[in-house]
Amino acid sequence: MHLWLQSTSFALVTLLLFLLSPVLPPQILNPTAQARSGREENRERDKLEGTWVIEAGKTPDGKTYTGKATFIKSGQIYSVRFQSANGERTGIALMEGDRLFVGWGTFNRMAVYKIQPDGSLVGKWVTGGQMGKEIAVGGKPGQVEGTYSFTREHGGKFEQR
Repeated sequence: MHLWLQSTSFALVTLLLFLLSPVLPPQILNPTAQARSGREENRERDKLEGTWVIEAGKTPDGKTYTGKATFIKSGQIYSVRFQSANGERTGIALMEGDRLFVGWGTFNRMAVYKIQPDGSLVGKWVTGGQMGKEIAVGGKPGQVEGTYSFTREHGGKFEQR
């Protein structure tokens, strides 16, 4: 009797799934589709994250190199690990629209600015896994050189020449 009840229950569940299948998403019926769908969704969400092969790079002194760069996203900031025959470097990156900005160095700091028509600078900065915004005034139209007074998004002022 117990086995018959199990078989009948299984048959009813199968029949219900079959009847409801046009209503249910395919991921419920096909775990592989769910995994594939999740990967495709993540890929669409972030096309930069992952490992990229550098097939042909050239240093400022003309030497060629190959390697790979791995981007890992955390919020709006990426950590970057670059590997080549010359060694390994780590850095940070920021994606702004269709532009990628990457910074390497001891302190992993970077700032990206858009020069305004009045000579001021509006930008974002990244350091230590944090990101902020700032405005710099004091510049001259059509010229980047100058002394600027910076104001950060959450207050704080400083001058930079």
